[in-house]
Amino acid sequence: MYEYFDKKRYSEIDLILSAGDLRPEYLSFLVDMLNKRCYYVRGNHDIIYNVEPPLGCVDIDGKVVSHKGIRILGLGGSMWYGGRGVEHTDWQMRWKVWKARFQIWRRRGVDIVLTHAPPKGIHDGKDLCHRGFRSFLKLIEKYKPRYLIHGHVHKSYGYSEEKITQVQETKVVNVQGKHVLEIQPRMRKKITKKEGWWNTVFKLRQDSLKSFYAESRARKYLDSIDRGIQTVKSDNIVGSVGRPLDFSRNFSIKGVDGKPHIQSRVKSIEEAMQEGRPLPAVELYKIDDEYYVLDGHHRIIAAKGQGQKFIDAHIVEYLPLGDDSRRLLIQKRIEFEDETGLGGINLLHRRDYDKLLLQIRNHKNRIEEKLKEKVTLKEAARDWFSVFYCPVTEKIKKLKLRQYFPKATIGDMYVYLCDQARLRSEKRLEHTCNLPEALEEIGILAKTTQIILLDEGFKERTIRAFRSLFRLGK
Repeated sequence: MYEYFDKKRYSEIDLILSAGDLRPEYLSFLVDMLNKRCYYVRGNHDIIYNVEPPLGCVDIDGKVVSHKGIRILGLGGSMWYGGRGVEHTDWQMRWKVWKARFQIWRRRGVDIVLTHAPPKGIHDGKDLCHRGFRSFLKLIEKYKPRYLIHGHVHKSYGYSEEKITQVQETKVVNVQGKHVLEIQPRMRKKITKKEGWWNTVFKLRQDSLKSFYAESRARKYLDSIDRGIQTVKSDNIVGSVGRPLDFSRNFSIKGVDGKPHIQSRVKSIEEAMQEGRPLPAVELYKIDDEYYVLDGHHRIIAAKGQGQKFIDAHIVEYLPLGDDSRRLLIQKRIEFEDETGLGGINLLHRRDYDKLLLQIRNHKNRIEEKLKEKVTLKEAARDWFSVFYCPVTEKIKKLKLRQYFPKATIGDMYVYLCDQARLRSEKRLEHTCNLPEALEEIGILAKTTQIILLDEGFKERTIRAFRSLFRLGK
């Protein structure tokens, strides 16, 4: 059969990879005819390699090798089905992958994973012999190789006709028969002495999304509660669960020129949004006011690209461990949000949520008296939010009062103004906010801050501030 080999047809091939179950003399023939390097892993039928290995070829099982900048990891053998050939259990293959982790780290990743068997559920069969390895899926998820190349599963066996399947950022290729692969090494920026290794790493992280795991561990937010489907602001989505370095701070894709499949996926999502087709809710983790994407990175990119201010999401909120004040405050906020349906109102004191809830209930009573019909608390809360809360907080933002009170939230300042308006009101038992009086209080508060910031000594500024506060309470 070898005398009809067309050498000119394969003259441009630079490297030969064998996924197993080939006669050793055939691999030796290819190396001799093409004068090219050959890397191989053994298939389940390649017991003969123990006594007659292919000449001029390199076994890379469990090793990471580099060929002109292309990093290749080899993992041979099939699923265990009796021990008659080169076979492994899933646990044994997982151990082999784990042992290769240092080589992968030293090479700064891997571009091609060369295996004999396929990953679990991709191109594999139902019988034990041709079943794929679950550990290969974990490998794809963790190291994100550009290709996973396997053999073992042939069309003649009646298995999947699919030859190439995209799994996350990895193309899984069934090379049964033959397959010509065109791949270029990833260009890595050379780090000069002036820049330094630490500077480069710092810039990379600075331009990346926040990491959920880093933030949750630093703040000790390790307990969680399912909040269900909610509508959140796109601007509050600031990080990722597991993929922070893949995206920039503005949720653009890094190295997008080398990822056309991601571009096409985002484009298809944008088209679905423009046509009004329903899309599944994204999965987000929440810490305080910040959201981190668990699933739906491309939908977030498309939403931000379309200028979408809000997005539907399934929220899992994380809380600090123990019964400290932070956890109790967050639990009080969650109770307030569940009862009123309002989100985004953050306060520093638990009792202030009760004050807002009392305002909303009083507002509900006034609406019912005016309309002569019952309304729900959530309907009254939405009306209170637009009629009272938003005008006052917008005025606070316009005057930029928060710069004088960095620890206070917008909600805290609103509650303070409501308290002052109530104290100044003739109806001292009325606990609702009078909007004109609250806006008047904002002007008084602005003047007070100007007094505090006069170019005087600390003592004089403190006295003036306290005098102003005592006058506000009269």
